[in-house]
Amino acid sequence: MSKIQYLQIASPYYNSDQFEVDLNPQQKGIVKFRIQPEGQGAYSYSYSYSNKFKLSKEDLIERILENQSNKIARKVNEKDSQLYFYSLFDNEECSLYYQNNTFNTFCEELNLKLINLESLDGIDTSKTINIKIPPQEAKLLKFKETNDKEVSSFKLSYAAYFE
Repeated sequence: MSKIQYLQIASPYYNSDQFEVDLNPQQKGIVKFRIQPEGQGAYSYSYSYSNKFKLSKEDLIERILENQSNKIARKVNEKDSQLYFYSLFDNEECSLYYQNNTFNTFCEELNLKLINLESLDGIDTSKTINIKIPPQEAKLLKFKETNDKEVSSFKLSYAAYFE
């Protein structure tokens, strides 16, 4: 909020100019302001807001799978396979999803160059990432933007094989 006159935000919030409200699905929230006596009942303000929705892991995977334009069959030994790779940018996060539809364990040595992104999984992306996905299973890697005012992207290279 800005241009606040004769209003003070109430507890549990402390900054009338900028505050965040985190709500779970189906949860309601109220932000209260007190009218200050020196305004003699008059007050004014202006505001802007934005919504960010945090998806559960299941909902995120569902959204990833719905977006078939990002589906790529990984090449293993120069041939397409039944190992699918998806990428999705959503709500200041980037997700990489592997879906192994084969009957073999998929192995990949992944090198990532992240721009304005960092791992939410504690992965050290300065080194080669060894990925191993058992048959008929999947793996999700998540990254968040480090600065929401800058463009985020990634570049990758990989060597893949089946065990």
